[in-house]
Amino acid sequence: TEAAGSRRPHSTRPIGIDDLRAADVITEPLANEPMTAIAAYVGTCGWHNPQWSPRVFPAGLTVEERLGHYATRFSAVELEVSHTIPTRAQTARWRASVSSDFRFTARVSHALAHKACSRHPEDALAPLLRALEPLDEQFAALLIELPAGLPPMGDRLSRLRAALPHARQYAFTLPDPQWHRRKIYELLGEFGATVCVRDRDAGIGLPSATGKFVYARPRGPAPAGGGRYGATALRGWATRVANWQRKGNRVFVFFANAESGFAVKDARLLNSYLQGDSQ
Repeated sequence: TEAAGSRRPHSTRPIGIDDLRAADVITEPLANEPMTAIAAYVGTCGWHNPQWSPRVFPAGLTVEERLGHYATRFSAVELEVSHTIPTRAQTARWRASVSSDFRFTARVSHALAHKACSRHPEDALAPLLRALEPLDEQFAALLIELPAGLPPMGDRLSRLRAALPHARQYAFTLPDPQWHRRKIYELLGEFGATVCVRDRDAGIGLPSATGKFVYARPRGPAPAGGGRYGATALRGWATRVANWQRKGNRVFVFFANAESGFAVKDARLLNSYLQGDSQ
């Protein structure tokens, strides 16, 4: 598989909205065929939701022990760093509790992203980036949720990207339809970044051909998010993941429908479909 954070050559061909929609077309059933060598990482947003015990974890485990237990079932986790930035000692312990092929990503909250889109984004992001350094090559991507109401300004996006380490991968959640413009997609393509795939805009917010990775956050089938996906919906997600892999993309899928352990159940079932289990 690819090394996390490796720098890739970028295409200079403009990326249009039709390119992005075409990347998501479900063209073939999985039919139990083996997956490509390009990795697909499936997990959940966070790993120690209080609602998950004792459904998911044995009683009496510490936070790090819970992560170790989680990592025996999933290949990646999206860290929740929206409210409290972890210490370097914490992230070092997290890395020590999982195997070397496990991957971490982290989500930058709307509030922190708003500060990062200011005139000095490096000042806003520096504490978080320092805290994540002990994860080393196992830190695979940073998800930046751009705040609602922020006008689509390419200069802000350029300043933000310039403040980020170039040896990492980045996904952006675009706040509203006015951001889904050719200019914004082309700019993200120049960065080698991708647009986070969400349920509500899955037909629009798709990866550019230059990013070579896909970042998806299914929030649940309910209109406002939540609930559990059915087998049919998850087979559809599995086919989409397989198609993205065939196009040479490394794929990350993190379920955000955390209530009642739905995210864990859905991630397990998606994993089973990706591994060829049609049951």
